[in-house]
Amino acid sequence: MNFAKPIQRIVAYIIDYVICHIPSVILAVLLFIYVPSLKWYYILLLSFLLYWLSFIVFNSFFLFVSNGFTLGGLIAKVRVVRSHLERLQYRDAFVRAASLGLLIMVIVNVFYMLIVHTERTIFDRISDTIVISYQKNKL
Repeated sequence: MNFAKPIQRIVAYIIDYVICHIPSVILAVLLFIYVPSLKWYYILLLSFLLYWLSFIVFNSFFLFVSNGFTLGGLIAKVRVVRSHLERLQYRDAFVRAASLGLLIMVIVNVFYMLIVHTERTIFDRISDTIVISYQKNKL
């Protein structure tokens, strides 16, 4: 089994992150223009909430339907699989997407990866998955 390189994982995450931020930025701009009486911190809160929900829906849907790929994963050539290379269940995809969508969890994960020096992140352990490079495994 060939674990994905950290740079591949980062590229995949950034692509998914940017794609899921598009609806929240559009919402923030529309609220700012059409509801000027709404306070800026409410707009920011609503846009973060929309981002998190869109990240969960987008990633859990793609992870489950494509059996481990997201759009960022396809571009970066990484795949999320269960620990024993079984088919990814929706529960695992949802838990992974919900935890990965929280920015504070991503920051905690960065420190965890630097301290522990492991291929499995906190998100991998929570959802009992691993991220592999499918370029070399041909999966």
